[in-house]
Amino acid sequence: MALNSIVKDEGVTSSDRPGSLIRMTLLRENSMAGYVILDIHITDEALHAEFRRRVGPLVEARGGKFLIRGEVVETIGFELTAGHRMVVMEFETIEQAREWPTLPQHLPEYAELREIRDQSAKVNTIIVEGN
Repeated sequence: MALNSIVKDEGVTSSDRPGSLIRMTLLRENSMAGYVILDIHITDEALHAEFRRRVGPLVEARGGKFLIRGEVVETIGFELTAGHRMVVMEFETIEQAREWPTLPQHLPEYAELREIRDQSAKVNTIIVEGN
């Protein structure tokens, strides 16, 4: 049985017993990172700029960081219309990555930003597990 399975099954937390903080650290090190890939077609550049300006702190607060944020420069084998951006965010765990698209239900301060995003762009979201 893998170490991360053993630790999960024990329900270990850092306050359970001496040495458990080490076990939790090992669990985190053995967990796969989660990635959120966004294909964004911007329909209102000014409004979407407001979204981009405000979303960073929420991503960081949820354990994520931006790896890529930019306009599509080149495609191979297919075409995109003007105004496409790609975003890749890395989260510490796949669970955090899976939670990101549902944040409006859990995080009131993101609900307003989500509305701005939805008014300013069409977004396709892909979740990938990796390391």
